[in-house]
Formats: sequence, structure tokens, C-alpha cells
Amino acid sequence: MAKRPVSPRVKNQTAASKKAASTSAKTIPAKKPAAAKKPSQPKLDVRRDSMDFRDLTYSASLTPLPDELYPVWPHLNVLDQGVQGACTGFGLAATINYLRASRGQKGLVSPAMLFAMARRYDQWPGENYDYSSARGAMKGWHKHGVCLDKSWPLTRKAGITPALQQEALDIPLGAYFRVFSRINDVQAALRDVGVLFASAKTHGGWDAPRGGKIAWRPNAGEEDTGHAFCIIGYTRDGFLVQNSWGDWGGFTVGKHTYSGVALWSYADFEANVWDVWVAQLGVKVNFEVTDTASRYTADGGVARAAQPAPPQESIYLHYLHIDNGRLDNQGQYASDNTQLDAIIASLQASQPKHIVLYAHGGLNEVESSAMRAFKWRPVFEANGIYELHFIWETGLWSELGDLLRIKKPAVDERVGSASSWWDNQVEKLTQPLGFSLWQEMKLDAQRAFVPQGAGTQVLKRLLAFLDGLGKAAPQVHLAGHSAGSIWHAHLLQRWQALNGPQIANLVLFAPACTVALYEQSFLPALGKAKGIAQQKLLVLSDQAEQDDNVAQVYRKSLLYLVANAYDNKTARVPILGMEVAHMDKGKYKPQPSGSTLVIASSASAQSSSRSHGGFDNDLPSMNNLLQTMLGSGVKRLFKDEEMKGY
Repeated sequence: MAKRPVSPRVKNQTAASKKAASTSAKTIPAKKPAAAKKPSQPKLDVRRDSMDFRDLTYSASLTPLPDELYPVWPHLNVLDQGVQGACTGFGLAATINYLRASRGQKGLVSPAMLFAMARRYDQWPGENYDYSSARGAMKGWHKHGVCLDKSWPLTRKAGITPALQQEALDIPLGAYFRVFSRINDVQAALRDVGVLFASAKTHGGWDAPRGGKIAWRPNAGEEDTGHAFCIIGYTRDGFLVQNSWGDWGGFTVGKHTYSGVALWSYADFEANVWDVWVAQLGVKVNFEVTDTASRYTADGGVARAAQPAPPQESIYLHYLHIDNGRLDNQGQYASDNTQLDAIIASLQASQPKHIVLYAHGGLNEVESSAMRAFKWRPVFEANGIYELHFIWETGLWSELGDLLRIKKPAVDERVGSASSWWDNQVEKLTQPLGFSLWQEMKLDAQRAFVPQGAGTQVLKRLLAFLDGLGKAAPQVHLAGHSAGSIWHAHLLQRWQALNGPQIANLVLFAPACTVALYEQSFLPALGKAKGIAQQKLLVLSDQAEQDDNVAQVYRKSLLYLVANAYDNKTARVPILGMEVAHMDKGKYKPQPSGSTLVIASSASAQSSSRSHGGFDNDLPSMNNLLQTMLGSGVKRLFKDEEMKGY
């Protein structure tokens, strides 16, 4: 998305004022009188929160309100964001600083971290913009906490690290609610907590308040911009706002003038307010890492059980999130170069004997991919294996499931639920969009390993680590499920182009790559000194494929749907993970040297999966993976409880 336009008053800043802008979160004493000169104006870069019915809303009590409510003035720490943006970070930091001061806690929190986390959780895709939302800032604080400004100054360019995350968890968010933008509700929330985080449409009157009051001209026709700040009190005339523009405002009470504070009239508030949030500091809690970062989330104003998702710090060193060929720096499981540096440092410190690179299938959400990494990590660690999960092209399952469910009534109308033509009609009706979704997923795997792709950069760092160890380097294994085979096909080709060492084992569960891609990538590398030492393919029987379903609509497995409709618009395509691709006239084709084919069955000790998506939840299949990599050296097998929850 494009950058938010800068208002004319920002564009007209002089070069001198830009040069003088602060590079750290400066604080201005609350009782210092406002300076006469006009301050440099920062970017106004906040966007209004979109509608979200999951927000919990604040309910005011019937306790009488005082006629006026002033802040505890010594608790104010007025920040100065200079001419840069990041007002959501500064506005929320000012709010948190006030709450901490109310508890006698010392130290100012980092507006830079709050803004960085806000951009992770805003509602806009991509990263090519400078703005964020109030909800994004609150969500970032909720997910990660916040560290002190001295630990994450404005000059810091790197992302979050495990050490910073641990510090940030000591300043957690407690209960928080969206406040209806009614004057009485906002006043009641101020009475309860003392400070609110807010955003609003601003105007020229914010540039230089007159006599400590923001002048509003309703019909001035000025360019609208958005800004975030905190509300710290109220009078009969309006709300008191604390801004982060240094020597700004200058509200007078008695003989004292308070810089950084101004009166925002109720008329201006009602016309221009966007979002108001009330929050309280959380309590520091020592607890064992559980399988959910938060067990409950809001849904329509009530609490419901959250989708299981581990805290990011619990898997930080064991996943990389790549989307569209780049490290994805959005959301709870974001990735960046700081994380990649930490992973390489962890490898250097731990000196594992084995490294496994795992690529999940295309029908995975981010949370389930993260949970898989969390559940598997203790087993791999106990066996001296360093595992790295690639989280990629997530969300296909929800889109594909929705597509199939939307088309189900049309299929039923045409052929009836008992018709043998059912699947043919599903393939025909869903092919236009299904084909596009599948092709985009395949392109995402390819983009990751172009010369400048994030996957290529990861391989370069990993190979440099291996080269530095010489003969003491750990063995590297590739494991993947379904479309993860497509990911690994491109990974292997780039690995060989970079002159990587031999891959010890390739293990594919129900591979969704075409036989043609297999013959272009894996097969030529099999048995080669700079290729793959051995491979193992675990697939369903054809009967199990036909007994499977996709979203309870398509009455065969996903691989049948891909082979018949989604990989090619005009022809059925042989897929490596289907038993029929390994048959010729009713007999199995000979496997190439170094290759093992396992047909899953309920009686098999090697794989008992009964569905396409079940291999990485199947105890025999996963223990087969361990035994393939380690032989008789397995110290700990997977347990049933580690196969659930993703």
C-alpha cells in the first residue's frame, strides 16, 4: 500500500527542523511552560480501526463522576517524537508510562517497540507504508508486552529477540476494552483508570493550540490527518489530551502551565474522534510455557476459547515465516533478519549432529504450523536434532474450504447427492478459482528460492555455517508433507546451485508435487554426492485416497482434486503422492536405487495414516521419520499427545 499522504504543514518543514529532530524518545518535564516558537510537526500516520466485533467493550458503572478530573501531574512524562511518524507507539507509550508512574514504577517504555509491534498487527497487508492503527498497537502490547526505551531506542533497526521479548513480558497488558466514543463513557473510563489511549482525525488547530486549547474550525476545509495520543482528564469544556510533540500546548491550571497538554473541546471530540481504548497494566506472572499464548479471545463481546497457538518466543529459534519470496514481518509469528541471525547463532552454540528442514503442506494456517513446531520441538531436541520449520503460503485451506462449500449447492442441484458424477461436477465448478489458488501456492515456493529470495538467503547462511565446521558438520535432512514437496523441490535445486553438501535423507509424506517436478528435481539428485543419499515416500493406498474427502464436499482426497482439476486445466496430471503413480498394469513400478515406498495401512508399523492430511498426526509415520534420520540412535519417540492440537 502507498504511504499515507503527508499534510501540507508537514511538507513545509525546514531542513533545519528536520535535522534537529530527536532520534530517541525525549521527555519534556510536565510543568515546563510552553515555548513561544512553533514546534516542528511530525507525520500524522495513524489510521482508524476497522470494525471488529471481537473487540470487548467497556461498560461504565453508575458511580457518580466528578465535575472535573485532572491527572496526577507528576505522573506525566511528555515525549517528543520529532518529525517522524510512529504516533501510535508514542501515544500508547505515554499511556503506559502514566499507568506505571501511578504504581510507582520507574523507567519509560519503548515507543519504537510499540510502533514496530503495531505494524505487525494492523489490518493492512504488506509492509510498504508508515502508518498503523490503535488496535494494532493494543494487540502488539497484548501479544508481546513492551520493553524499556533504553533497551529498544528509536535508533534500533533490528527486530525483536528472545532477550528483548523476555524483558517485554515483564510489562504486560492486563484487561483492556474499546470505549464507545460517547462523552460520558470516556469520562467514566478516565475516572476508573486515569488515562486512555485514543486516535482521532486532526486539523490545523492541533499545530499550535492557543492558550492551551485546540482551536477547531468546522468549516475550514483543511486536509484531514490521523493522530494518536492519550486522554488524561476532563473539564466542563472538553477533554485534556497529552500529546507527544514536546513543547506543545500549554494548559494552565491555577498558577501552573503544563507543556504537552491541551484542551480538546467536546464538539471537536464528537466530530472527529476515531478510537478510544482503556487498559490496565497486567501482573507479572511466572509460568511454564503452555500450548497457547492466550487461551481466550474476544468474539462478539464475549470470551471464547482461542485457537491453540504457542507464544512466539517458545519457537523463535525453530521457524522462519516466508511469504511471497520474503521474510514475512507481519503477525504473531513474524520473521526478519534478526531472527535468522539468532537461529544461526543458536546452531553455532548447540553444534547439533542433525538438522532437519521441514516444510508443511499448503492446507495449514499460521497457528497450526506454529503449534506443530511447538509440539515436535522437545522430541527433536531429545534426539540431538535441530529442526527448522518453514511457514509458508498459509490460508489455502480456508479459501479452498470456502470455495467448495459455496459450490456445494450448485453441485447438489445438478447431480443429486447420490450421483457418481458428484466429484466431476465439483472439479468442474471449482476449477477456475481452485486452479488459481494452487498455482499461486506453487509460485510462492518458487519465489522463495530465486537468487534474491528469502529461502535462498537462509540457505546461504546455513551453508556458511556448515562450511565452517568442515567434516564435523551435522547431517542435513529434508522432510515435508503434501505441498511441502513442492517447496523442497525448489529448495533442493537452489541447494545444489549453491554447491551444498549431500542431503542425508529426504522424507515426503503424501507428496503433492507432480511426477514431472519430481523427475526434474529429486530423482536426478538421488544417490549423488551433491544430491540426496536416500529418500522415503509415504503415501496412502488408492482406496484410502478415494475414501478421503476435502471439506466434506469433495469425496476423494486433495491429491485427486489437484490431479484432476487444479494442477492443469486441460489434463489429468500424475501426482507423486498417489499410489496409482507408482503402478503399471496392476503392479508396482521398481523404485529407483536409494528410494523406499511405504503404503500406509492401519496394520503398518511404518505409517497408519488414513487420510491425506493425517500423516504428520500419525504416530508410526512420525516415528518412522525419526528412525530414518537416526537409525538405531533414536533416544525418544513421539507420543500420542504430541500428535494432537495442530
